[in-house]
Amino acid sequence: MPLTLVTRPRGEGVVRWTLSYFGPHRARIAGLAALSIAEIGLRAVGPWPMRAIVDHLSGTPRIESMLMAFVVIGLALQVAHQLVLLVHTRVQSRLAQQIVLDLRTQLFTHFQYLSLAHHTKTPTADAVHRLDADAGCVENLLLRGIFPSVFSALTLIVMFTILARLDLTLALVSVSVVPFLYLNLQRHMKRMRPHAEHTKTLESAVMARVYESLGAIRLVKTFAREDYEVGRFQGAASEATRARLEMTWHESMFSFLVAAITLAGSGAVLAIGGMHVLDGRISLGTLLPV
Repeated sequence: MPLTLVTRPRGEGVVRWTLSYFGPHRARIAGLAALSIAEIGLRAVGPWPMRAIVDHLSGTPRIESMLMAFVVIGLALQVAHQLVLLVHTRVQSRLAQQIVLDLRTQLFTHFQYLSLAHHTKTPTADAVHRLDADAGCVENLLLRGIFPSVFSALTLIVMFTILARLDLTLALVSVSVVPFLYLNLQRHMKRMRPHAEHTKTLESAVMARVYESLGAIRLVKTFAREDYEVGRFQGAASEATRARLEMTWHESMFSFLVAAITLAGSGAVLAIGGMHVLDGRISLGTLLPV
């Protein structure tokens, strides 16, 4: 990837700037997408051997041979799913590390060409913190943001289509939680953005304290300022820790609400599906994959 100086992108430039990092990795991104699609397919067909066992084996001649066949098919599907996950993890890890390396190298190149006036005004620790922590932003956006969102939506569409063919009411109930999840996500993002920015600023300040103190360690020792420097560090570190804990608390509450909404939807599907089984609208085996 050619090294060009980093500039602050604005508006549509943010999208172009981000996509510029994906060009050299098109083959791996395409492979990752194919593996994700295979994972969705295997996840969708995985429960069906159990459905076949429950619905079709009672009173069937040669039940033992059919049971073993369904068990082998189910086991093969699970093994294939795990193999796809294994390869997916390896490809994603290699892609993530390469994207981080590209951005980190470009950031370092950019720092080399900045003026001496900038380096005089800006703490070295801030640049080091950006190289260490912020270089993963593109990787986080692609592999932990765009990819999971796209393939979660695709998984939802596939599962809804399958369930709608079995029981439209259950399919509609299963997706009734989506608006609540979306509202929870919007609320979480609105509240987390200022917390995340504040936390990163404080963590950068901690690094600045470390570099300032160790960079002037001879002066610190000469004037016996060890306790003073320790106090400065503890103050900055404590403030950053409190900010990180507060952000973690908000993230935990978001995860709790997501789990609660999902469980409520699952409970509604199970209750309505159970009534449909009792009414004879669907079989017990059909309810199992749901």
